[in-house]
Amino acid sequence: MDEELTRRSVAQGFWPAGLHLSAEVRAVTPQIDRLFLDLGVQTEDLRQRLVQRVLRRLQSQVERDRPSGLALAEHAVRETFAFIDDWIARAMAGAECSDLMPLRAALVHGALPDWPQALLSPPPPGICERLLAAAPRPLPAAAPLAMPTAELRLRRFRPLAWLLRRWIRRG
Repeated sequence: MDEELTRRSVAQGFWPAGLHLSAEVRAVTPQIDRLFLDLGVQTEDLRQRLVQRVLRRLQSQVERDRPSGLALAEHAVRETFAFIDDWIARAMAGAECSDLMPLRAALVHGALPDWPQALLSPPPPGICERLLAAAPRPLPAAAPLAMPTAELRLRRFRPLAWLLRRWIRRG
């Protein structure tokens, strides 16, 4: 499915013959590569293939929206996470799930040990249950305090009561 890569890294600017990218998209390639490295993709070849997939998606975004500079870098990060989220959405087909962020966290943090390789193929059967089981749960709603209200009596604090009485007389 992926084109054969040359010996050098995609992040260094060497592209397969069938991949046509604009100069703007090529400029953010190191950021995408670094993002996958930060997400835990250690294998250079695997990172190259994932970066290629994101670059294809990003190229269509750039042609449509024409971002540049920092906006393009933000698009690159968004497209990287959208690439992962689209794979998760395919895995969750038919399941009730409104927020993909906890599922992305579960995927990246070990619900599927070989998740970078899995992103290059259709989701395996049973991954839906694994992601839902490993997804972080939100905190429960705040409960009312069970402590009864206490009454403050100023008679026990004589200096404070004396000051309070003096202040009330003046006012």
